[in-house]
Amino acid sequence: MKKKILEEEKGGGDDGGGTLPLNSTIAATAPTATNATNAATNASLPPFSLHFYVYRKRLILVSVLAILLTVGIVAIIVMAASGDGSGGSGGSNGGGGSGRGGSSYKNGNQEENGNLENENIGSSQLFIPSMCLDENNQPSKNCYGGWFYKTHAYGPEYNANFALRKHWNYVLLTASVNDKDFVAANVAAFRGKNIAVHLMTLEDTGYLDHPGEGYDLMKKLLTFVNDYHLDIQGVHIDCEPHGHPDWQEDSSQAVKNSIFQNFIRVLEECRQAVNEIRPNTTLSAAVAWWFSSHTKKGQLENGRGFDMVNEKRLDFIVPMIYDGAGGTADRVLQRAKDYLTDEAGTVIGMAAADYHGTLQSNVTTVIERSRSDFPDYFNGISIFSNHHYDDWGKDLDQVEDYN
Repeated sequence: MKKKILEEEKGGGDDGGGTLPLNSTIAATAPTATNATNAATNASLPPFSLHFYVYRKRLILVSVLAILLTVGIVAIIVMAASGDGSGGSGGSNGGGGSGRGGSSYKNGNQEENGNLENENIGSSQLFIPSMCLDENNQPSKNCYGGWFYKTHAYGPEYNANFALRKHWNYVLLTASVNDKDFVAANVAAFRGKNIAVHLMTLEDTGYLDHPGEGYDLMKKLLTFVNDYHLDIQGVHIDCEPHGHPDWQEDSSQAVKNSIFQNFIRVLEECRQAVNEIRPNTTLSAAVAWWFSSHTKKGQLENGRGFDMVNEKRLDFIVPMIYDGAGGTADRVLQRAKDYLTDEAGTVIGMAAADYHGTLQSNVTTVIERSRSDFPDYFNGISIFSNHHYDDWGKDLDQVEDYN
């Protein structure tokens, strides 16, 4: 049947012109009164008029199709042109993916060489949380730094040069909003050495009893940062729930969970303050190394790594593996494993005082094995702390060169 219709469309009729009129075909196959009338009408038309009538219909159809095709092509071109350069940003926090520069909050989107792709750090269109920066001022996972206290003892320049001698590329810098000019001078000194700065705040468990006060302090701190145009990379929370006076060895599970849920609330309120005042700011916190393991055992709620590292709370956790928990690379690695297997961005905390001259070798082992076993979630080392080094306060030319 399909072949017959095609042959009829190509021509071969007896009317001297080529194509067999459709009405004639119908009349021939199904003679009715209506078809007879149509046949009579067609018969009254001259051959040229009949063919023109048919071709005109086809010409109109082809013209309509051509117009539709043209409109479609123009629409595609316009859409493509309007999309160029827009970048598909995901809002004021950048990125698309998770709302903070496309970061997964598991920090599993980094390059193998330890650096993160970031063509415009500091831009609202693209922000990747990080604890440190590389030599090109780009976010990096190769972070080695630590908590920095006693900043008034020797002044900003000594502080920055001491950190540089220890090969630190970031600091968790104790800071008070009541000492603005001195904090600003320290930030400038560290940044002058290309050392990333995270201002440490909420260094008191009292904020766990009044979580809203933590939110207020974070807003105040970040407003100061903005007003002084400080070049900081992050804020570090040091409000440790297990240090609360009511958290004792023999405290009930209910008491410990109540304190810990207030800690979770503090993290959320600090995140809210960051989002409101200075969105492109990395948020981290010091945590006990055993929160995750106790949660797995049912002794704590919301203490897994992924409970704390997510878009509503933190970018990184810093488990404090010392005070008897560290001392060897193997012990540190075993205790850090819970958070790393929780797929949470982790910076491992180690204490300088635990190693008695073997800090460098133990740190090297921890770094190498963590990078090998957990390349997506291990983000470096944090040393506790500058003033626990034996050579803190010595002339800089006598400060040992650790890396």
